[in-house]
Amino acid sequence: MFNHPELIQDQRLEPLSAKLCELTDCEHLQMRYPSQIEMISRNVYTHPKEKDELMISTNLVNNAPYDKPFPGVQIDFSNVRGALIASRRFIPEEYLQIDSEQLQLLQSGIPVTFGLEIKDPGNEAITYEFSFH
Repeated sequence: MFNHPELIQDQRLEPLSAKLCELTDCEHLQMRYPSQIEMISRNVYTHPKEKDELMISTNLVNNAPYDKPFPGVQIDFSNVRGALIASRRFIPEEYLQIDSEQLQLLQSGIPVTFGLEIKDPGNEAITYEFSFH
């Protein structure tokens, strides 16, 4: 397909792409559109058993009208002035804690819960922000 990677990421073509996926095998058609993923809850707190670690629990939902690949998840920690202190990006296999062979599509409208343990970025990091890639 001509310019395949660019075309499947063009949101103007999304309705056509979704219709095409109803008719064909879209295993290799990666329509990510991270803006359609919503984090409906999140919590970052001190690990109850491990020193200098944090626990993260979150729920996300796919608001697209079709199933799509799980996104990469990034968490950024900033100081009081908004300067980035630490950042970590997780691929779906990491945050879902599964093998790539087990990875399914993120179903439309069905919340998914996951938890992570990460190194504590320190006392200077007072805010955090999640993003999808």
